[in-house]
Amino acid sequence: MNNFRLIVQPIILFNLIKPRSSPFKVCCLFDEVLLSVEEDDVWIADRNFCTLKFLFGVAAGQGYFMIRWHF
Repeated sequence: MNNFRLIVQPIILFNLIKPRSSPFKVCCLFDEVLLSVEEDDVWIADRNFCTLKFLFGVAAGQGYFMIRWHF
């Protein structure tokens, strides 16, 4: 019998990008946010980030995304 153990050491980093003015629209921050996408990043976001610009921008940076589905 083979015993396998998977040891995972997660690294959780949060990058907070504060808007310059208020009120603001999240889509105004897409360009700034997409500059920080790195390979194998996983971006977890709410449905307001579910735009072609954001999804393709993360994919172009070779990252992954999980978006909350609201139906």
